[in-house]
Formats: sequence, C-alpha cells, structure tokens
Amino acid sequence: RRLTARGLCVPAGQAGFEALWRALPRTQLESLDMGRCVLQDRGTKGTTPVNWLPLAPLLPQLPRLASLKLDGNGINDDVAAVLAHVIIMDTTCLQSLNLEGNEMGPSGIQALLATTPHGETPVRSLALGRMYNIPTPDGDMLHDLAYRRGIELRLTYSTPPR
Repeated sequence: RRLTARGLCVPAGQAGFEALWRALPRTQLESLDMGRCVLQDRGTKGTTPVNWLPLAPLLPQLPRLASLKLDGNGINDDVAAVLAHVIIMDTTCLQSLNLEGNEMGPSGIQALLATTPHGETPVRSLALGRMYNIPTPDGDMLHDLAYRRGIELRLTYSTPPR
C-alpha cells in the first residue's frame, strides 16, 4: 500500500520512467513517495529531471492514493496546473501533497489551492517549504486562500538572502 522510491535514478530515461509510472495503477497504492527522482539516459553519466507533465494525468488511475510526495523534482507552474486539473476532476482521493523544493510560483500554487470553488477539495495538506520566489503579498494571499479552502498550507516565503 506504500511505495517509497526517493532518489530513484532511472537509467532508461523518460521512457523508462513513464513505463514505471504506467505500471503503478496495477497496485493498490495509498502512499507514494517519489521525491528527488532523476533520469539517466543509457550510456551517459549525466542526469536530468523527470518531465512530470505527461505523468500527472495518470493520477486518476491510482484511485486509493491519499498521500503523494514529489518534492525536489523541478515541478513548475505548468505541472501544478495539470495536477490541479486532475484534482478538480474529482477522480482522486488525494489528501496530502508534498511539493517542497520545486520551481512553482504563485500561479501554480494558486491553481492547486483553487481546485474547487467551495472548499471541498480532497487535498487537505499542501507542503511547499521555503520558496524565495514568492513575494510577501502573494504569500499572504496564498495563505488566506488556503485558510478559506480548509487546506493546511506549509509555505514559508521571503526574499532571497543576499
């Protein structure tokens, strides 16, 4: 029911990672931790981040998934918007989402927080950690939106240290 693949380095590149991801619906996963995953193309020593954009729409195929950790994966606003769309479709029972250490800005976070108009989102906890690219007014707005939606938002924001 739980799978932890933190720091997974897939030597078959994006195609190998997508094959692994497509196999997950055959499981009854309730918790999935795929933080800090990287890809390595065959025959090279360098690594690249996973492209999560084509993988996010596969989440509805994990109907029992309640906790998802994708921290440190280079997830940006585009991927956050796709994740939000999947949540809006109400095809998941996702309650806890950890996206700490990613590259989202205010628009991606707002998309995740605004998944339903009446605060009935299944996501009850959104962990983002410290984000230096969130100005204080935007951070305050995001915390207010999370409060109104009944979502525990773990976000620290400030200007970067000099």
